[in-house]
Amino acid sequence: GALAERAVRRSPAASLALTAAATWAVVGGTSLAREARAVGRALADGDLTAARARLPHLCGRDPQALDADGIARAVVESVAENTSDAVVGALVWGAVAGVPGLLGFRA
Repeated sequence: GALAERAVRRSPAASLALTAAATWAVVGGTSLAREARAVGRALADGDLTAARARLPHLCGRDPQALDADGIARAVVESVAENTSDAVVGALVWGAVAGVPGLLGFRA
């Protein structure tokens, strides 16, 4: 409310903390990286069944139709696309409009 608004206006540290918290909440790329690493580990271990089971967490492709190279391509494409959409877009809006831009982007 009003108390938080006054604190942010008066304190650069409070403003920075609010911006950092909003950026962390909006960007949230950790699950994407975690899933990509899980598929990568399965492929590195030669476990195509596990890689196919994890792939739907990243993209909508039919994993049964893909070989190991196809799964690897799908992971890279999904990470690149999601990074562009979720991370870069959020950072641009955050740079342009601050916390309201971040929250508007996520909405």
